[in-house]
Amino acid sequence: MQELIKIYRVQEDISLENDGVIGIPVKLTVLFDIENFKVTPGYRQTPIIIYVINTSTERVGTESDEAILERMIRKGYVILLMDYNNSPLSKCPKLDFSVQQIRRRIISGEFFINEDVFPKGNYSETLVVPAGYDVYYNKPYWSYDQHGADGDFEKIVEIWNNDFRGTKAEKLIKWTDARGRKKTQIAHDGSAPIWYNENGEESEEGEYIKVKHTLAKHITDIVKPNGDPIELNLYMHLIYPTNPEQPVPVACLNNSSEDLCSGSATADRPHLLGFMFRGYAGVMYDYGYTPMARLDCYGYFDGFPMAGAVTGDNPTYSLQFYNDKRITTAAMRYIRYLAASDDRFVFDTDSICVYGNSKGAWMTFLGEAEPEKMQSKRMYKGHHDETRFENGKTESVGTIRGGEEQPWLSYNGKAISGRANLIYSSCGGLDDAITEGHSPMFISCNRRDGSCYSTSNAMVNACRNHDIPTMWLEIPLGHTIVSGEDLVYKIDAYQAFFDFCAYHLKNEAIKVVGAKYFDCHFPGTVQLLFSGSVSPSEVSKLTVSNADGEKIEGEWKGAFDGTEWTFTPDNHLCGGKYTLNVPSNLKGKNGKIIKSEFSYTFNVANASVVLPELICISESEKNIGFTKLNEAEEHFLTITAKSGTNAIAVYTKEGSKVGYANISHLGENKIDISDYVNALPLGTFTELILKTEKPCESTEVFSALMTQDEKKITFPQKTIYSFDKTPDNVPSLRINGIKTETSYPTEEFYSYPSTLFVCEDIVKPSALKKKDMGRKFKISLKIYDTVSRYVRVELNHCSSREDSIADYYRNCYNIKTEEGKWIDFAFEYTVYEPMYSIDLPKKKLIVSAYTHGNEEKPIYFTKIESSEILSELEYENITLISAPKSKSLPYGVSEIECKKSPWSKK
Repeated sequence: MQELIKIYRVQEDISLENDGVIGIPVKLTVLFDIENFKVTPGYRQTPIIIYVINTSTERVGTESDEAILERMIRKGYVILLMDYNNSPLSKCPKLDFSVQQIRRRIISGEFFINEDVFPKGNYSETLVVPAGYDVYYNKPYWSYDQHGADGDFEKIVEIWNNDFRGTKAEKLIKWTDARGRKKTQIAHDGSAPIWYNENGEESEEGEYIKVKHTLAKHITDIVKPNGDPIELNLYMHLIYPTNPEQPVPVACLNNSSEDLCSGSATADRPHLLGFMFRGYAGVMYDYGYTPMARLDCYGYFDGFPMAGAVTGDNPTYSLQFYNDKRITTAAMRYIRYLAASDDRFVFDTDSICVYGNSKGAWMTFLGEAEPEKMQSKRMYKGHHDETRFENGKTESVGTIRGGEEQPWLSYNGKAISGRANLIYSSCGGLDDAITEGHSPMFISCNRRDGSCYSTSNAMVNACRNHDIPTMWLEIPLGHTIVSGEDLVYKIDAYQAFFDFCAYHLKNEAIKVVGAKYFDCHFPGTVQLLFSGSVSPSEVSKLTVSNADGEKIEGEWKGAFDGTEWTFTPDNHLCGGKYTLNVPSNLKGKNGKIIKSEFSYTFNVANASVVLPELICISESEKNIGFTKLNEAEEHFLTITAKSGTNAIAVYTKEGSKVGYANISHLGENKIDISDYVNALPLGTFTELILKTEKPCESTEVFSALMTQDEKKITFPQKTIYSFDKTPDNVPSLRINGIKTETSYPTEEFYSYPSTLFVCEDIVKPSALKKKDMGRKFKISLKIYDTVSRYVRVELNHCSSREDSIADYYRNCYNIKTEEGKWIDFAFEYTVYEPMYSIDLPKKKLIVSAYTHGNEEKPIYFTKIESSEILSELEYENITLISAPKSKSLPYGVSEIECKKSPWSKK
């Protein structure tokens, strides 16, 4: 190593006394072959490799540092050796942030002394490479001309002549044809253009004009500022361990920055290098930007709300929406292709993680079994999501290559999958393609991140309803990837993410990630969060005990395939300390033992409990009597339901109703009688009667058999429908298509699930009230499809967007249909109170589906029904509890936050 440094060191070493995070010294050495190469700062020019050595992390690559570095230097890369001097403190997670902080200083040019070699500039092209890793740099994996949707070129031209020309109006551009002659199609706005030379000086002989005077007629008119053709390839960087002893998992950044390296280089996003310090290969690949929006061209622009916007179509920066399934699955296949065809890439191709933020999070569909077969989010008018190749456009024209089938589909005759094995969607993403069998999901967002927070909650719901292994955390940061302390469990969210990945991608033993006691759900619950899945048989090993060591009986209920478990005690907990214990022999579903014991102690507020004197019992009612002994604010009866689902009302002997509750679950239930008891003087003895309220004979609420049921069903104006019969002669509602043209110039089609119809009175004709809390309904429908697609069935969960923002338990299901087959779908709904909701909303059944562009692919629905679930109720253990008033705050929400929701109407 010292000989290599002696040959290629181009300036004096820089010794940092303090790295800025851990508090330890770090030495920086700059290496470069100055005789054979010149440093060119900028996008995809000379990359700066930050090669990190002598840390306390495990070395995965076995090739020597000398061999790796000499190979990089010969390729013309700049090497900045970052030496941690074998400090025992140089380990994850602090190491991740330490390297990233120094990296930010490198990007600013702070450590480059020789300006003849390193001219001042923005060194954005930086790659962090742990010792033993190498770089596979700037490799094309997909292209618009060879693999893109037919209509991409026309869209690029339309964007150029509208939003791009408006927002980049003053940019200079070389406007000449292939023969070097000035183009004649100029002065888009009718004004006379002014010509400039390459220095920006007015000159009649110049070949440059401002973008606002251009008019593009063909894709070949679209050029970079220097007149070169635009880049139609998408690229990938891979950072991989050399000659590892066993295949390594792969972590991919679904990049959302306009250049390929910046997405992993911000101070708050060291996640990719964090993966590599933990033994993963690291990958970053291009987002499908409109070519003009990339950093090597003109930089980011948008149709709205930027000045100069023409169409108001926000995603004019992007062609990703028209090609998302093709772009992202090609990236997955390319990684697997390299692993199969090249001995350098020793990857575990069953352990590929993809993560992204905001627009980069719109790849949740990669977790489905066959993501290649899904539709893109937008389609062009006159097209139905087909490629140039599929339309026979295979001839090359100048710099534009002919269409080909999608790349990396197979190797040696074996098909290659485009699926990812773990998805992390941060501050965005889609819930429409999360069905049973989806890959594990990690989800995070910030409460004040507007629509992104609502989207994240929708994904949580889809994962819960389809029992997908999932961890979701609320973070204190803004529109960025998980870091810091989460707002609910108060845990290190960054470490929790890597623990989740370690279980699912490296098959490591489960860990307890967090535990929390919530008093906002009667009779209080304890929630336990694991890094992986735990089966019910293993959860039986968990115990909750009081301060005297006595075991508390209750029920454990799992969610997200056993990643989250909630304990509900059989009876209300009295005031005092309680402890949850996880034994060291607990196993995850992967069969590995947790090894270390975990305990969590929580406090329950004091409550005075009065056991009533039971006066008499009969089959139809229970009579109780008790004496008011204190002036507590809350008084409620608890009853333990043994079987059945129904409602119980509490009456005085005179027949006045003083309490009411729908009993929807077994175990202890609560009936509030505070108003009645608070009106009684101290020492008063009173008698109350409990009665089951609802008969069980008829429970039907809604029924539509689709024989001209227009009055029961509401259709959006865009829905094209008729009442017809299915191909097998069943009376049905036939959805023929959806009018989805936009108001933008190309009138493209949105294929994101569009509402087909709404059943307004699926639960009841009016809005739900507090007295409906706990009512239980079964909702069902039959679907027949003529093509395979995704259909969304949901109960709307709010009366306004503000009320929906933190509702984690709404009913939303994604159903994958099959051509020529019937699907019977049903689900249960229990009325509950959404977070931040002022009142319970009216519930509507909303059915949505993917369209098929301009193709008519009808879908049929019949027998939409709902019924209230009612049965005879058996209950016992009636108890009166008098207690201080509970705050009943939503999960992780402070009292201040509850007083005025940040999303409440002004």
